[in-house]
Amino acid sequence: MSRERGYDRDRSYSPRRRSPARGRGRSASRSPPRGGSDSRRSPAGDRAEPTGTSMMVRNLSRTTRPEDLRYACEKYGRVRDIYLPRDFYTQQPRGIGFVEFADPRDCRDAIRYMDGVMLDGRRVGCNLALHGRRKPEDMLARGGEGPGGA
Repeated sequence: MSRERGYDRDRSYSPRRRSPARGRGRSASRSPPRGGSDSRRSPAGDRAEPTGTSMMVRNLSRTTRPEDLRYACEKYGRVRDIYLPRDFYTQQPRGIGFVEFADPRDCRDAIRYMDGVMLDGRRVGCNLALHGRRKPEDMLARGGEGPGGA
């Protein structure tokens, strides 16, 4: 055999490119450093920052009213706001809800004790809401979420 053993390994089908030497020819980045804070923009956009007082409730029945959810949640503390979002096009309930408590400890208690509870014939799941409430303008700016998700 005329070829050496390492010959095929050294040949590559794509040309090898060398990375530029560090420290030479690097320009300053215009973007803010990762992990740093930029006062112009928050990661949640224009939404309010999470304060640990909002709980998201999933798998709600389409017939669940805000009063029903308030009654179930007020056992754990004072409820400031209940929001049941609706589909933009059909105006039908989306099956999720957001409950804002006055105190973060009450919110944690409600998440702990309501997760897996039966409410209007459905077993609901509860967790901490990651973002504040969205405004309709935010949804329109995104193009809305049509049927099938986007």
